[in-house]
Amino acid sequence: MWHQYTILLGPGIDRDRVVASMSSDGIDIGVYYPGLVWDHEAYRNHPRVHRDDTPLARDCASRCLSLPVHPGLSTHDIERVAGALHRALLAA
Repeated sequence: MWHQYTILLGPGIDRDRVVASMSSDGIDIGVYYPGLVWDHEAYRNHPRVHRDDTPLARDCASRCLSLPVHPGLSTHDIERVAGALHRALLAA
């Protein structure tokens, strides 16, 4: 079952503003992938994690967020999420 739908915001869009705007509209969204694997303490110094310069991955991690998607959402709920995202993007 799906429980989230992760999107990549366009360059220059302030993710924090989008999150705040959607939260003020009552939409519970998340940033489930906030950084790269070695940003997490458990992997930071792990010998099997190869750390290198990955600007594209870092950029993507800074621009993704996850929208709620699950079987309990009605068509109205989905339209509400889409509308809130549209408004948030226009304001960002």
